[in-house]
Amino acid sequence: MFTDDEHSSRLEYRSVEDNFGFAYSGNSFLNSVRLPLYLKEPRFSQTRDVYGMLSGRQKILSASVRNEYDMDTDYLCENAHRKLIIALMHDEVYINGVLLTQTGDYSVDWDNYLMNGDMKTAKGKCSVSANVVSRSSNCSGGEADNRSALINDDFELTNDGFDLIN
Repeated sequence: MFTDDEHSSRLEYRSVEDNFGFAYSGNSFLNSVRLPLYLKEPRFSQTRDVYGMLSGRQKILSASVRNEYDMDTDYLCENAHRKLIIALMHDEVYINGVLLTQTGDYSVDWDNYLMNGDMKTAKGKCSVSANVVSRSSNCSGGEADNRSALINDDFELTNDGFDLIN
């Protein structure tokens, strides 16, 4: 539909076993399609387990940070929304090369539809999140578990913070 990167995103997806009418067993290929969908600025979802010590001091037992995004589509027909929902249900879903998981229900705004010829089109949206991007654990006592582990991206420390290395 769109070929300009400013107006679309590359959606790639696959599963580890046959499902949704796709034969995946023994194959490692990614289905790929470019669609008019967009990720908004990330929210940083944080979880932590804190232990209150008898001294009154608190100790973080574990903590993680996850990037969450609102994903919006442009106007799509009913069939395109259905196919996008199926793609988002696969085991591995990449949007513009980032591994994401759908975390909220996909909804279509049929109240504000547009007609494209005789076809009704509407915008869709859902929430998606990246795998945990930073995790710290003080539970097992092992030295490796006491360090923060960056999982999805490589970072380099600079004078004004961290820069992503591509």
